[in-house]
Amino acid sequence: MRVFTDVSGRSFYLNSKEVGIMIKYVPNILTIVRIIFAFFVFFLLLAMCYYKQLGIQENSLASIHLLIIFLVSTASISDAVDGNIARKYNCISKFGQIWDPRADKALTFAYFPLILLGMVNFIPVALLFVRDSHVTWLRSQINRPFPARLSGKWKTIISFPLMCVLIAIIPVEGNIFLWLFRFIGLDFIAKFFLNFQKEISLFGGALLGGFCVWSWVDYYLALKKAIREETGKVKTKKLIPEGLRFRSKVQSSQTF
Repeated sequence: MRVFTDVSGRSFYLNSKEVGIMIKYVPNILTIVRIIFAFFVFFLLLAMCYYKQLGIQENSLASIHLLIIFLVSTASISDAVDGNIARKYNCISKFGQIWDPRADKALTFAYFPLILLGMVNFIPVALLFVRDSHVTWLRSQINRPFPARLSGKWKTIISFPLMCVLIAIIPVEGNIFLWLFRFIGLDFIAKFFLNFQKEISLFGGALLGGFCVWSWVDYYLALKKAIREETGKVKTKKLIPEGLRFRSKVQSSQTF
């Protein structure tokens, strides 16, 4: 039995089974929250692009920007947390296997408003989405789970932090990210982000594009091999009659 306390301060008891049931749904809840946050980030960034047309005051952009940074940071942290919980407590679900990658892809849609804001080039973003779409389609061609590869993990490691940095250094009056560096006495970092914003964008875009190409080729070769192996097994089963397959199994069992 474990003791828990609710918001009013009252204590209550849960046995291990009840705690396990509660933990089981935590990763899925975090995945759903991440998808919701991804949509908010996308539309808030679009609002920053077209704030004049939407009648938003320029002095409100800093508040919108702060909210976007909070949502992106929370979504990125939840991405790491839900996977760790699922593995630690062995509560990996079919829902999580399907929707966790989709939640990650939903968050990367924030790159499109960043193109409009001039924070990143179109080419690496196009590579990212074409690569993801093609790999997803190739995965659907096999009837078994396909494990994540090192190239895919590195692509994710590059794409999410880069998106966070690009969002953080959007040039708005009262940028809380840059103000924080000044507040703690690291003014030179704030100046670096301000003075080399274009260079950071170009270097980050080139890095993202390079890892997307590597991951795309790596997954393509591995998945095509898996598809050929699976297709070959299906063809072999179709070519050998059921009676012969049964006879060969009996003979092999007698041999041993």
